[in-house]
Amino acid sequence: GFGGVVWEGDRPMVYGSWPSHIQQNKKNESGVKFARKLSLLEGVAALATVAGNARLLRGRAVRGYTDNAGLYQAFNKAHSRDPYCYTVMVALKDLCRYLGIRVSVCWTPRCSSDGEAVADHLSKARFKEAGEVAGVEVKLVDVPRTLLKWLERPSISRVLGYAMLAELEQEMEVLPREPEDAAEIARLRWRPARTDREWKKIC
Repeated sequence: GFGGVVWEGDRPMVYGSWPSHIQQNKKNESGVKFARKLSLLEGVAALATVAGNARLLRGRAVRGYTDNAGLYQAFNKAHSRDPYCYTVMVALKDLCRYLGIRVSVCWTPRCSSDGEAVADHLSKARFKEAGEVAGVEVKLVDVPRTLLKWLERPSISRVLGYAMLAELEQEMEVLPREPEDAAEIARLRWRPARTDREWKKIC
């Protein structure tokens, strides 16, 4: 799984389980496997942590820590040879841009601080240990469902962040965005299933 924590206040945490195709390292329709794309998976954890704490982090300066050198280089060079990792990095930058977050990413040795140890415990669903290291009761925040939807069928896109913003915008204010591919955003964005009553209103 993946995990992350914001190291202030009551230490809000993020946890998510990888879809079965990643856990089993199955090929997608393009013949791509994802279980060993470690920079991508670390990037998803970073994106989920920022997006899950959008209200708390909006308009602030944020420094993210990772022990993955590939993610660190991809973010700071704004480039990755892996188009899926690049998709996630662009999404993180777009998300932060329109939430007014000034974000930087730093490399550190593995589990070299309490925050990184907490994230490591969370990625293994060791919630008790995560809470003990953080010194707080574990409180998990929701991961935007647009990101979870994307993980089920990862695709190369430059507007994943815009789709996540469209979901977040239903519950909080985000900055006005530049026009982008509306059809692609709609394809990526999670939407709740319609109830029978809602369908009857439309039909």
